[in-house]
Amino acid sequence: GGAVHGRRLVYVDDWEEPTPRMLPKIGDQYGEVLCMAVIEPSMTASKGLEVLLAVGKTVLTVDLAAVTDHKLAAGPVKAMSVCPNGRMLACFTGEGVVWVLTTDFSKNLSEFPTKSQVPPTQLTWCGTDSVVLYWSKLLLMVGPYGDWVKYSYDEPLCLLPEHDCLRVLTASTHERLQRVPTACAEVLKLGSCTPAAMLLDAKQLLEANDPKADGVLRSILGSLPEAVWGCVLAAVEETDVGLQQALLAAASYGHALMGR
Repeated sequence: GGAVHGRRLVYVDDWEEPTPRMLPKIGDQYGEVLCMAVIEPSMTASKGLEVLLAVGKTVLTVDLAAVTDHKLAAGPVKAMSVCPNGRMLACFTGEGVVWVLTTDFSKNLSEFPTKSQVPPTQLTWCGTDSVVLYWSKLLLMVGPYGDWVKYSYDEPLCLLPEHDCLRVLTASTHERLQRVPTACAEVLKLGSCTPAAMLLDAKQLLEANDPKADGVLRSILGSLPEAVWGCVLAAVEETDVGLQQALLAAASYGHALMGR
């Protein structure tokens, strides 16, 4: 936990034996703190706590030893969020741009204009793949290459990030946003010709008594271990029970064929 008091950051790193500790003082020349973000010690190069403060048009890094001014020119930064792996920082600037850069401020990764200068109610990450912004009744997801998608909500919501997804909570619903796992895409993507996709097709054709099943199976006989493992990995990631069952059935069928 942490707080700003008298232009100094106070933090507590052990709730069982709480001892307030002080970080270096922030100089008066930097003005008001607009927003802040924390990089946990396990994710920093120094293995110590680092706090990012947006002040004026720049961002400061405050650690146990010093206050570092990164002398940015893209500010003011109105909202910040650190990626779950601690390597990237998403910023919402005063010009309405979603700006993603490395947390050591050495590399600019992407910029996306939102056409809104009103800061979002919440700015966070969906895994390490995309940045999500929430305004009243609107959720905007921005990908690493400028791709975006928006969702509308009729009631207020709260965003809860996790290492591989984002949970969206309202008074009546609980949803999960997640990038389609690679294992699922390789098997279930339309037109996929991976061994696992072919095994799933063969099993479904067999269940439909389609004579094409034999030809599909013959085409992957040399890749059955890869096909079985691919279906298992996809079943682990898939959340739809019906698809899980179909993938596991295909894996079981392929495994049985491997013994012949």
